[in-house]
Amino acid sequence: MKKRNAFLAAVLALCISVLLCACASSNQPAVQVGSDEVPTLYAAVGKRDITATNKGDENDTQYVTMTYKEGAVSEEDLLRYMVLLIDQSRFITTIDASTENGVLTMQLGKESATHGKTILVDIEHPEAGSTVIRYTAGFGTLTPSPAAGGPEPDATPEAEPTPAPDATAAPEAESEAESEAEAEATAAPDATTPAEVPATTGAADVSAALDATTTTDTNAAPLGSWVKTAMYATKDKTYHTVY
Repeated sequence: MKKRNAFLAAVLALCISVLLCACASSNQPAVQVGSDEVPTLYAAVGKRDITATNKGDENDTQYVTMTYKEGAVSEEDLLRYMVLLIDQSRFITTIDASTENGVLTMQLGKESATHGKTILVDIEHPEAGSTVIRYTAGFGTLTPSPAAGGPEPDATPEAEPTPAPDATAAPEAESEAESEAEAEATAAPDATTPAEVPATTGAADVSAALDATTTTDTNAAPLGSWVKTAMYATKDKTYHTVY
């Protein structure tokens, strides 16, 4: 009976010890994660009630999770905590703060004291519910967020439209008929085209005029010469001589 009571007392003492351990971090200024010590929320804003603390080591990755009482942590508290981590502990923003489905999330990180490892601080702050801060030490590399100077997400560049050719830039294609017409228009005058006879004033000398009856289609009068012929006038019913 005495042994049984002693066993129960030991179990009870262990349970109380675990509970005290889980709640003692409410005013703990730093948390040990692997070989690194990271400031807690308490170091930035003072005591905020913690309802649970979980620690673990999985696949050479150590983590500590702190769950705060609902309503105990404000967004202003988290902002001050981020400033503390960045200014005093050389953390950088790896995931920018964003809100989705009423939950504010963000992540900060830094190189671990252990070569090849990094320390990550993940924060989840719901509008209604408990704020959770998770500290993780594991192998990996850090990628700063765009706001912290990291690369922008890859984007497929938009294809630039090919400009249409200027309608006035290229010469218009000439058809074969237009080319021939232009060539004919600029060609030298035909040798058979009668030369323009300059206008004269006063009486003309028609003494050497040729008789039209002596000319034919194949024996035309020379260019520039006068030709005598007769035309019938119906008014006086008489043939008149014309040149």
